[in-house]
Amino acid sequence: MEISPVQLEELVHEKIKEAGDEGIAQTELATALGVSNKELSSALKKLILKRLVLKRSMKVDGKNVVKLFAVARDYSRIVVNVKSMHDVPCFTCNILSKCGNGSQIGPHNCPKLASWLISQL
Repeated sequence: MEISPVQLEELVHEKIKEAGDEGIAQTELATALGVSNKELSSALKKLILKRLVLKRSMKVDGKNVVKLFAVARDYSRIVVNVKSMHDVPCFTCNILSKCGNGSQIGPHNCPKLASWLISQL
């Protein structure tokens, strides 16, 4: 019986969650599920885009290993106080469209943002 891509994605996610905080090596997961690396990579790509899985390269016993970890999604703890964002200088900045990583001006070197952050301490 062949498994559909959606079913494979769900199965992959379940196996990664079962691995817990230790994670599971990508090669080990492919072997455990009896699928090719190509099939597994396709399912992983979708899970990563959905932010359900993290992929990390690490050394295990001196070897480079790609490990997979489930992302805990507990939205009940996310609290955003909109009032705290009221004074962020970025929202009223007249050069915001030119701001960004790799640009001449960005969050890493913006004097207005730096001053505001310091004032919030």
